[in-house]
Amino acid sequence: MRISRRQLMESLGIAAVASGVRAVADDAGGLHGKKSEQCPLALSEFQPKSMLHVSQTRVERARFLVIDFHTHLSWISGDHHGVSVGEEMTYLAPPAELLSVMDRRNLRTMVNLTGGWGRGLEQTVEKYQKAEPAPTPPQGRWCIYGLGLPEDILGKIYYENAARLLGIELKV
Repeated sequence: MRISRRQLMESLGIAAVASGVRAVADDAGGLHGKKSEQCPLALSEFQPKSMLHVSQTRVERARFLVIDFHTHLSWISGDHHGVSVGEEMTYLAPPAELLSVMDRRNLRTMVNLTGGWGRGLEQTVEKYQKAEPAPTPPQGRWCIYGLGLPEDILGKIYYENAARLLGIELKV
């Protein structure tokens, strides 16, 4: 008797499905209510081996100036059940250390999305803006985003920079 490839694959598929149903039934307590002795693999013990093998090119310095538009250079120190509270800030690294890395990698500007609020935001702006003032806004080599900017901080960040850039004197 001659069997075609299609018939062979059908037979193998039916056999695989049948054995899979048996394995699932064994894991769920068996066909006769007896639970299998095997323990499932804990997620912490799962160490898959990648089957993707591609060449890697290390780029030590960008060819053109780069803007990193999503960084977290600072964050609020306090939290209550995972929610940030308070105005005290923690910083990733001192500005001088970051500037050294930025220059080495050809990174022109970093946008800090976690500038904080209130006094914490004020400290973050002071810390990074004064590290290396730029002739034009944004604040030197960093753009800092925060919440609830008080009028005096808006003045330092926007009004005074704009006046300096345009060469005009602000009327108070």
